[in-house]
Amino acid sequence: MSIYELAILGSPTVAEEAALRETLAGLLDEFALQVGDQITIHSRVTVPHRTKAAAFAAAYFAGNEHADLELVSNLLRSSAPIIPTLRQDQSFEALVPPILHHLNGSRRHRDDVELKELAVALLECVGLLRRQRRVFVSYRRPESREAAMQLHDLLSARVFDVFLDTHDIRPGEPFQEVLWHRLCDSDVLIMLDTATYFDRKWTRQELGRARAKEIHVLRVVWPDNCSGEIGSFADTIYLDRDDLVGATGPIREGKADEMILKVDSPANVRGSVTSVSFAVSGVYK
Repeated sequence: MSIYELAILGSPTVAEEAALRETLAGLLDEFALQVGDQITIHSRVTVPHRTKAAAFAAAYFAGNEHADLELVSNLLRSSAPIIPTLRQDQSFEALVPPILHHLNGSRRHRDDVELKELAVALLECVGLLRRQRRVFVSYRRPESREAAMQLHDLLSARVFDVFLDTHDIRPGEPFQEVLWHRLCDSDVLIMLDTATYFDRKWTRQELGRARAKEIHVLRVVWPDNCSGEIGSFADTIYLDRDDLVGATGPIREGKADEMILKVDSPANVRGSVTSVSFAVSGVYK
């Protein structure tokens, strides 16, 4: 009997359904779970026979046909989670059936051809992943302020709970203590590795504490940065001059989206709680 059960309903293309199944299988492998054993991915044919005791969630692909309405109605009556999903250029009101209009939809970004965000959302619904990620951005304001603010906005738009030093540290609070607390409770540190990143003790300490706490580090290396390799990093992204709109950012859309997808990975999640924060650290740097 499966522990977790998922379903793909509505009007996915053959390519979309194949991509979602493949991505789910890859993510589940990180939990040592196998599709067909502990996990079942249902189609419209098999979902009526799902195991009611198993954790369940369904993705509903929007389309002109408004397919599988009886199945959707039955799932809603049993309070099963359903995620309406559509492309960014599609109309929610026109292509998602009215029975699902009360649910928040998931718009598929054009860079996410593997449907990773949708796969992650399904795993969140069945409790395999926390609802959002804790992320800490470590940067030097004079060299990467616009890029850091851009990442704040992009992650907020993708339903990250955002903590921002310039907005969320109250007057009179111990600034560095608050940041240390946020950092130690994070899943990922995004290190904007600019020319003078290691010239300030605060950024050096942030990276050092992250590595001591075994927090995943995503290193983003600025163009022409000659700091060299500083130990081993799980992920490193190198920026070319063409990847930046200005010297301090923002980062061009495609490259920024690549960074977001690396952050939004099950491998970067510690624990199973659901309250999360995103911290951007840059004051006095």
